Amino acid sequence: MITPGVFTGVGSLPFTSAKEAVEYVFQAYEIPFLPQLPQRSLQEHMVYQFLEDFPGFVLTPSQAFIDVEKFNPENLLNKKFSFSFYKALPLFIKKADSVPLIKLQITSPYTIANTLLCSDKQLLSDHPPLCAYLNEFLYYKVSVLLEKFRHQTLLVFFDEPMLTHRNSQEVLTVLNPLVRKLKNPTRFFGVHSCNQWSQKLFQDIFQSEFDMVNFDMKEVGEAIFEDLPSLFQFLKRGWIMWGGVGDDFIERLKNKDLKRKEVFTILNRSLFSLACGTGKLSLEMEKQGVESLKKITKELKREIKVS
Repeated sequence: MITPGVFTGVGSLPFTSAKEAVEYVFQAYEIPFLPQLPQRSLQEHMVYQFLEDFPGFVLTPSQAFIDVEKFNPENLLNKKFSFSFYKALPLFIKKADSVPLIKLQITSPYTIANTLLCSDKQLLSDHPPLCAYLNEFLYYKVSVLLEKFRHQTLLVFFDEPMLTHRNSQEVLTVLNPLVRKLKNPTRFFGVHSCNQWSQKLFQDIFQSEFDMVNFDMKEVGEAIFEDLPSLFQFLKRGWIMWGGVGDDFIERLKNKDLKRKEVFTILNRSLFSLACGTGKLSLEMEKQGVESLKKITKELKREIKVS
């Protein structure tokens, strides 16, 4: 069950201790999320974290790449996947037994393929057989990860920093089938992008398999309000997770050219997060952001009750 106005994080946190990070997300956030700890190790870099057992993947302190000569596709159906690059995962699984709703985040195969180089200095995306295998690899590995949380409702976000209106159809060609295969009644899938959003991009995502959209407000401007019919059609089934909003978010929403009923509809299908990149902040700044979210969500819940 998802409650309007609750808040969560994007993924990364400024901790080096997995134990402290897990305790923090369950204490500070209304929707606990699996912490990524890039300050702890390069293994927790968003592009590398899911690839530790990908055939031919090489990670050293100075480089990461796919060795094409050592790429040897495996039978994924019976593969035992490793998650040691997720230092917080074992503790998070144990702690998650006590809550009904959690959030996970996975880097999109599109971003991985268009970021990671191979040993021949070409992008992984320049190797169609490797790309096809990556998509299958991620499907099976994500399936195994999600099965570790059978008793919770899951919010599962694909992190897609390369997403734009120019490549949205290309990205969705990869992600839509993946989401379609992974979905079930207790799993809700979202896309997160801290890139710049446009009216067309929102239109494409609203018509996709995704149930949720998460973005940084500074990258959106008025784009989300430029096609209100598409927005409200999406909100009949989906949620907007507003990232990095100011304390005056609700007041600014009320001041837009929207009917009272439309404002209520938006608020009633709204969730919140901090902006992405909190792993680079000081812990004090991260905590200040959480306190700001608490104020916003408290105000939203009051508005919904009054309306």
